[in-house]
Amino acid sequence: IMVKELKEDPAVILCDNPECSDCVRQKAQIMEATLKKEKFQLGCSSSLAGRYIDEIIENMKKSGIANIELDFVQHKHILQIPAELLKEYVRKLKLNKLKITGIRMFHTEDDIAGKAEMLSKLNIKNITLPLAEFTDKSFITAFAKKGITVCFENRNTDMVYSQKLMAKLKGPNVIFAFNPACLAFTGCKPFLAGFRSVWKRYTDKLYVNDGTFYGKYTGLAGGNAEIKEIISILRCKNFQGQMILDKALTPPLIQRTKDFLALLENM
Repeated sequence: IMVKELKEDPAVILCDNPECSDCVRQKAQIMEATLKKEKFQLGCSSSLAGRYIDEIIENMKKSGIANIELDFVQHKHILQIPAELLKEYVRKLKLNKLKITGIRMFHTEDDIAGKAEMLSKLNIKNITLPLAEFTDKSFITAFAKKGITVCFENRNTDMVYSQKLMAKLKGPNVIFAFNPACLAFTGCKPFLAGFRSVWKRYTDKLYVNDGTFYGKYTGLAGGNAEIKEIISILRCKNFQGQMILDKALTPPLIQRTKDFLALLENM
């Protein structure tokens, strides 16, 4: 009986006490082993993982996730943190065997060349920028010279305008990230009208979130972003890019990871 139960749920005899370090550790190992079966790489934003760097590290270990995209630490954007302190954050993450997949910006900033130089020194190879704020390729050169890939995310951009910008910006050293909730906020059905027709050809990174047509973030599969359908079609295509658990939703990282795995199990 127990062999059957354990095959169906390896955590069946583990408790739910968050202070029980043995059960927390073993659950993290189970989640990590489950994720390793997938072709894609699951990561999370630093703002979802926690406020302080030590808290971020601890929560990631508890969730079984080893990939992190830096956006905010202690409510400050990662590029507003002093260089020496940021260097220490990067050192701590690497010391704990956590992989920094890149950084995410939500608006443009001055001194792009300086930012590229700083990221190069930290050995960070990817930067995600909002697609709507860029209309030419001139700034990409600064990052390309430092071996940094530029990723464009459809924030505050409807489907038609996104397609125009993508056609203009695509090329070497450029990839694209799909944000389903942001497209749903424009009144568009992300899977039926957007992802299936255009974005699936370009997507290298998926932000795992959900939201309604009237601009409210929801739990996974609780809104109009059709996140379950999008993840399903990417898995069918053997998607080998990144899926990033986004800060946009409210549950903490461990619960978000469980919700994501539950979504996979029910596909």
